[in-house]
Amino acid sequence: MDIVTKVENPEKVARLCFFCGKSPASYTCPRCESVYCGLDCYKSERHADCSETFYKESFMRELKEKNHVDEEEKCRIMEMIERTYDENPLFDVHEDAEDNLAERLEGLDIENLDEKDVDEVLKRLTDTERDEFHKMIETGQIFDVYNKQTGVKQEWEPFWHKHSNGLVKPMTPGKVEASCPLPNSVAVKNASPNVLFNLVNILYPYACFQSIYNGVGHKDFPLEFTDCIISCSDFLSCNKILNSAEEALIECLIKCRSCCKERDIPTSEKFLLECIRSTSHILIGPDPDDSTMYVNKALKQLHTSCIKTRHLLKKETAGKEETSNKKKLLFGITKKIDFLLIWAADNKDRLALLSMEIVEIFKCRISQHESSQLAEKHLNKANIKKSTATVGGPKITELD
Repeated sequence: MDIVTKVENPEKVARLCFFCGKSPASYTCPRCESVYCGLDCYKSERHADCSETFYKESFMRELKEKNHVDEEEKCRIMEMIERTYDENPLFDVHEDAEDNLAERLEGLDIENLDEKDVDEVLKRLTDTERDEFHKMIETGQIFDVYNKQTGVKQEWEPFWHKHSNGLVKPMTPGKVEASCPLPNSVAVKNASPNVLFNLVNILYPYACFQSIYNGVGHKDFPLEFTDCIISCSDFLSCNKILNSAEEALIECLIKCRSCCKERDIPTSEKFLLECIRSTSHILIGPDPDDSTMYVNKALKQLHTSCIKTRHLLKKETAGKEETSNKKKLLFGITKKIDFLLIWAADNKDRLALLSMEIVEIFKCRISQHESSQLAEKHLNKANIKKSTATVGGPKITELD
């Protein structure tokens, strides 16, 4: 009787879980690109540095943005942390691990945490607390707790979500956010039938980044806001003509995902999909009598941002050629916006139909996403059960 070691296909061996080296790898970490088999290995000690780095960076960025905190605010933050620990069931631990959070954090200057201190705070939390803290940051729950405890509400409701006469009043004639010269009406009437898809290719990244910048991107962050939108719109950046609403949306979604990753802006796939629905809201307007109001507002805000960015670029002395090219690009974009403002006014019915088409695209994409999430969840559970059942199993097979 020979004893032969069972050898897997070389390709399959290469796809074994990087952390346990036993189970087939079904997933890939988007940050470090390590392959893993399931949740247990993803949350293992070998992967802790990768997963905790993201949360640490998010935490430090939030602290740096609050460059001035008064004493009363500091006290409320401490009370919030302690109350969250005491009252939130997410932080329940075993009896032998129960102790006072303040005692464990003793010796740390909570008011002036630096990067090393954040590492130390995470080390002093229990495994359960650390996992749930990460989860609360990822889902945004930590900010809900902060707002509730401090009474601070940092929410912006997009104007395009309002569709009632009682909530939205028609824009008064003559009141505009930017002075936009109007193009020749003859040119608008002879425009390509694909103009509406080019418009979608602008409105999607506008909705995405205006949501990220809480509605003030065009006023307070014109350089960043304009750069993000241009980089995510093929129509604005390279004059590409889009041939369908779905092409215009999905190309923007992919570019917005990459843009946010490059700039360390935390976003979820669901948020990017919701921006598709936001685009449809902008296209439909507040009511049938004023259906272009939101399109006009979005385009004029982008126009304002482009003008502000051009003025800021005039002050730059380094890289004159690159700056000159950017200014020319921005000038061309303002002319495109002027054209689209007139085109939208002459094509209200087409905007309404386009909005309905985009709603259907959103429904299809969100359904696919939810099905994928559910399948991944079930597969993850199955892999965990399979991994548990095979621990300690035979690794050598006897053959007759």
